Amino acid sequence: MKINNKKEIAIAMYGFFLLILVDLVFLVFAKKIFVISNLYLYGSFFSLLLFRIWKIVTLKIFSLEVSEHIFSIKYTHPPVKSRQPALEVPLQKVVSVKTEKGVMNYIMVI
Repeated sequence: MKINNKKEIAIAMYGFFLLILVDLVFLVFAKKIFVISNLYLYGSFFSLLLFRIWKIVTLKIFSLEVSEHIFSIKYTHPPVKSRQPALEVPLQKVVSVKTEKGVMNYIMVI
């Protein structure tokens, strides 16, 4: 059995790229439409750009695989094709699996 969040991460990554494109278009036309200081305009654009790039870099595809003998959890970044195993445990040693809602994400307790 395989479980992953590849589709959700791809949608989030394209959404962030779309927001960066919208910011670029706003930067081009904002100076002509609104009376805004260059410092505020470029400062806000640069801070939003850095935040969105940081969010794209921190996105990870989570993959949970359960085979006959091994319980495996792997992470990867969307453009990278190689998966890095974070946990591989023999299935006979797994007593229980539970997910808990954290502040920002879910936590898996094994």
